[in-house]
Amino acid sequence: MKLKLALLATALAVSGTALAADKRSSISVFGNITVPDEGDNSGYVALTYGYLLTSAIELEAGMSQFYAGGDTFTTINGGAKYYFGAVGKAGGIVPYVKAQVGRSTNTNAFSPDYTQYGGGGGVEFVLTEATSTFIEGVYLSTKYDTIRSNGFTFGGNTSSQIQFNVGIKLRF
Repeated sequence: MKLKLALLATALAVSGTALAADKRSSISVFGNITVPDEGDNSGYVALTYGYLLTSAIELEAGMSQFYAGGDTFTTINGGAKYYFGAVGKAGGIVPYVKAQVGRSTNTNAFSPDYTQYGGGGGVEFVLTEATSTFIEGVYLSTKYDTIRSNGFTFGGNTSSQIQFNVGIKLRF
């Protein structure tokens, strides 16, 4: 997982050298790590491409991976953000709300794939016109597919969680 994080950070740094004048596009990398008292550690890392349609509305598409208990879930997702302030002004703090939907597959044949819907909000801390950091909280509702194997049925249930993410964004 450390190697993947390093590769994502390198990709962000390289993409930041080709900044365009309008800075409507962005690349974000974010994630979290959970270390419980008991049970397996888990981690989440995501890479997202964003495009500002207006000064306040941004569309996003991305990919994330979640690691837990030997399983790896890969999710492709899309969504939108609405900013309550000027995006890209150095020294600014810009709150936002977001909505997203995603589809995930699992490496383990006995764990079901799932569809995820979510919404939440966060705050972007603009460091320069091209660089910002952010922290966000997202409520996620997950619907697991039903799979049947050797007379057993797995999945078919729905769960929900609140996820907190910390990340960096480069605009170009």
